[in-house]
Amino acid sequence: MWGGLCLLFTAGTATAQTPANTFAASTNHSAIIRPDGSLWTSGINLEGQLGNGTTTCSTSPVRVKTEDPNTHWAQVAAGTSHTLALTTDGRLYTWGGNSKGQLGDGTNKQHLTPVAVKLPEEAAHATWKQVAAGTSHSLALSTDGRLYVWGNNTNGQLGQGTSLDYTHPVEVPLPESARSTTWAQVAAGNDHTLALTADGRLFAWGNNQFGQLGNGSYATSREPEAVGQTRKLAALRWAYVAAGRFHTLAVTEDGKLYSWGSNRFGQLGEEEDTQRNLPTLMLMPGGLANAVWTQVAAGDAHSLALSADGRLVAWGNNCAGQLGDGTTVRQLQPVVVTLPENASAAVAWTRIASGGFHNLAYTADGQLYTWGANRFGQLGDGTALDHNQPMSQESIFTKQSSPSPSGLGGDLSSLDGAEAWGLNDTRLLKEMPEAPSFMMLPQQADDRP
Repeated sequence: MWGGLCLLFTAGTATAQTPANTFAASTNHSAIIRPDGSLWTSGINLEGQLGNGTTTCSTSPVRVKTEDPNTHWAQVAAGTSHTLALTTDGRLYTWGGNSKGQLGDGTNKQHLTPVAVKLPEEAAHATWKQVAAGTSHSLALSTDGRLYVWGNNTNGQLGQGTSLDYTHPVEVPLPESARSTTWAQVAAGNDHTLALTADGRLFAWGNNQFGQLGNGSYATSREPEAVGQTRKLAALRWAYVAAGRFHTLAVTEDGKLYSWGSNRFGQLGEEEDTQRNLPTLMLMPGGLANAVWTQVAAGDAHSLALSADGRLVAWGNNCAGQLGDGTTVRQLQPVVVTLPENASAAVAWTRIASGGFHNLAYTADGQLYTWGANRFGQLGDGTALDHNQPMSQESIFTKQSSPSPSGLGGDLSSLDGAEAWGLNDTRLLKEMPEAPSFMMLPQQADDRP
């Protein structure tokens, strides 16, 4: 559900590079691409979002099934009940729930294994560089900078000027003020969407109840509108954007971090309930004051940020330990995400992804860590226990001594007997919320839906 792109930092500035989303986290499921091109998923599977041909939930990774055993995956994105992925040869596939047409195959039929996206004629031969997913809408960005969207459009999150759902991809045109450039990166929240242009401008559309579009209002927008419509903010050039449930995070080209939208649980890094409808510069405490930020990730109501020197901080809701600081105490200011005692203190974080109440992250030595909520096994550790500190998945998802080009490696043959459980399991019945999606639940008095 959370999109992003790689950043190249030189002399304290950031330049947008091609996205590299080889892992993804959603409300209650996760997806990881191995260096051999295979795709593995874990967590809830009531709509077939794990893509293994069943609706059986799994607390350990299962392999996504494909008709062609030689399919190699390049990118993945995760919505609440659906998943979409891009192959190395540029094909788009989706699977899982499809009640809003989010699979883009021209139907509303659920699919338990990957199906090809039904592309319009003008995009039939396009090659793709990024995919992103909201609660029930999907996005794909072509290598020539054209953006296509499909699925739920109740709040205008498809940017078509209407509220009609689409079961097949439609193009989002660039605003008139940006016709000289192209789309460069996209991010999808609950029911709002953001897109970054190649020249560093940021546009947003969809639900704006909490100011998450950052355009100075709280009115829904069904077409792209510029973020930060003040003279000072309009001069900013953006390099990275991430969308949470009702909040947004973004990094400028000079590595400054901004936040806006809902702040119900402190996810903006300010005093609680101080929601913002314009980008607000985050003031970092102590030793973080001069940090240059490279990546951000946003969950239901928590936020993560990664610095150029490999430090990872988190703030906001912490009901399931998703801040990774060893507690479940909500934090209104960034706290350092702590590595386990057996990890090398010198290891830097390199990539991050956030789901509803859990996170995935890689370190420079190629290790994958997961932490936070795990009621459906989305952490992939074979249990349904939450973790309030990062937990190495070396024996689950990957095992390697040095990073590979995609950040993953190792032998997963031991996963053939992965623990799985379904609707007849009392644990699932006991733990299941009234709706599987955090993205569609109203905010509650407590910290967890």
